[in-house]
Amino acid sequence: MRNILIVLILFSFLSCNNENLCHETNDYEIIPGKQIGPYLLGMKADKLESLLCKPFKKVNRGLFTKNEYLYYIDNMSFIVKNGRVIEINVWGSFKGAFEEINVDYDRELLEYFGEIVKHKGEYRILDIPGIAFGIEGRDEGKYIRVFKSSSYCRSGYLEWRNRGIKKNNTKIGGT
Repeated sequence: MRNILIVLILFSFLSCNNENLCHETNDYEIIPGKQIGPYLLGMKADKLESLLCKPFKKVNRGLFTKNEYLYYIDNMSFIVKNGRVIEINVWGSFKGAFEEINVDYDRELLEYFGEIVKHKGEYRILDIPGIAFGIEGRDEGKYIRVFKSSSYCRSGYLEWRNRGIKKNNTKIGGT
């Protein structure tokens, strides 16, 4: 009987997920252009897999995207290209936030943090690169996306303007 009890205790320890990293139990901080909780942009795929709550899904992104995978867990997804995380998305019941902005944001709250523009179906705050917010009412619904940004703040605004970003549904700049 004692041996059975020891085996059961050992089995329960071995089968447990790392609950302190499980996204469902944490209130993760979102850092634009860098990370969400322990999940870092640039992190290797094998490190991501070791941190993810089980079970997770790994899907090839398509026929024309070599070495690019999408990892899914309940309310988070990760795009991995060439073995490294390049994008992190959160939605739904995700508990984390950037400052006071969580997945239940509204446009007015985003405007509190600076001027916003609509870009490819997302809101972006001009003064905060590396983060985008899904526009309510679209098929994707509300979400927060963290990515590496090559252009920073107002200097990036001119670059975006030259590409024809829409501001208040009016095309500005670009050709």
